[in-house]
Amino acid sequence: MTEQALSTSGLQINQPRLHSIAVWELTLACNLKCRHCGSTAGQARKDELSTAQALDVVKKLKDLGIREVNLIGGEATLRPDWALIGQAITDAGMSLAFQTGGLHINADVIQQMVDINTQTLGVSIDGVGAVHDDQRGIPGSYERALQTLELASLSSIPTLACTTQINRRSYTTVLRLLERVAQTRVKSWQIAQTLPMGIGTSAIDLHLQPADFAVIHELAAIFSVEAWRRGIFAIAANPLGYFGPYERLIRSGPHNMNRLYAGCPAARGAIGIEADGTIKGCPSLPTDPFALGKSTGDGFERLQQVWKDPNSSYQWRVHGFCSRCPFSSTCWSGCGWSSTTTLGKKGDNPYCMFRSIVHNAKRQHERLKQSSHGTLQPFAYGQHELELHEVPDPQVISMDEVEVPDSMKATAQAFRSMRHHVKQTSREVFDSFQHSESTTQEQCMSAFSVMERLSLPVDYLMGLGLLGG
Repeated sequence: MTEQALSTSGLQINQPRLHSIAVWELTLACNLKCRHCGSTAGQARKDELSTAQALDVVKKLKDLGIREVNLIGGEATLRPDWALIGQAITDAGMSLAFQTGGLHINADVIQQMVDINTQTLGVSIDGVGAVHDDQRGIPGSYERALQTLELASLSSIPTLACTTQINRRSYTTVLRLLERVAQTRVKSWQIAQTLPMGIGTSAIDLHLQPADFAVIHELAAIFSVEAWRRGIFAIAANPLGYFGPYERLIRSGPHNMNRLYAGCPAARGAIGIEADGTIKGCPSLPTDPFALGKSTGDGFERLQQVWKDPNSSYQWRVHGFCSRCPFSSTCWSGCGWSSTTTLGKKGDNPYCMFRSIVHNAKRQHERLKQSSHGTLQPFAYGQHELELHEVPDPQVISMDEVEVPDSMKATAQAFRSMRHHVKQTSREVFDSFQHSESTTQEQCMSAFSVMERLSLPVDYLMGLGLLGG
């Protein structure tokens, strides 16, 4: 194994493309009752866009230069004119995608998707069997989601995808879920943690604690490798990270480890549209303080101005632990959705892998304590206080609770054997940065490369044909 194979030479920092993807909450109508739903879906909004207004949005997206439109809900296909709007999107030359819970999808709906030239169909599954059903609120919804993937696998929709929320209920079965879903035609998978927004703010039993992310760091690495072995490109979504030794592995896949997270792409690489036409820089962000206006008003115009306003809620900033992190000038406290729904604003993100590992190495832990769950309305969030304890967290989740299929045990053992190195090298990088009067970004990236190289099970991964030689 050469050092160059894991160096940061030629490393790509994710520079988000300006407004290339739009994620559109077509309706809040939904036939699931998800306990973790950030948009508190169920009933359609009273002021959802009319068909004419929705078609006007399609035109504005085209004029904005959007290349891909992902229709979500609620359940997008519960809106009677969903196919008409989808057809308008493809007629405008934009790529069309759907994200669904699967409960409303049958062969006829899939054929309609084919007829309007849908390019991607994503299905959300959050665990195996009752683990999924309990979170989604409908018995049998797990089997219906799998049925949707099976039916779609027989169709001509080019790309099938899966998304999974990792939380204190689902993390134990995610590897079993991978083994099952790999039997379908799924080729793309995103994982992210459940965040306390909407009705999901009250689902405290699902919420991960900051100390849990040291475990999620290892689990995400195993998931990425095992997905690759099954021909699936699995990556961490924007909220899940950041800068643990396995950052590149879970951000860009074990076959092509060349990318690092580079700041929240809201109002840069993606935009979001709520069902009532509210424009945001990201579909997941809380409406307050990130709403920019309506599609029927000046929402799209204001989207173009947020980076010119130094006081905008979209501006990157760091404080707290993040201001002391060696990777702050690259990461900028990570996902704004994650930091805002936990601590109320951008700049300090307790849901961070590197942060969790460092505290773990120091035999400390942080704990979020919810003081208010807020209104539980769509995209609303509560209030939390962050406590630092000078002892290990006795309630931290454990890799020992993860159900590991026999076919994945070798990979799980390979990463288990590196736990000491993960903790030691992460702490050394953090402590070295604290004691340095001046450290450049280039030096921090070099330190990351060393941390990564010393923490990965290199020989095992090379035996799988990964990393290069």
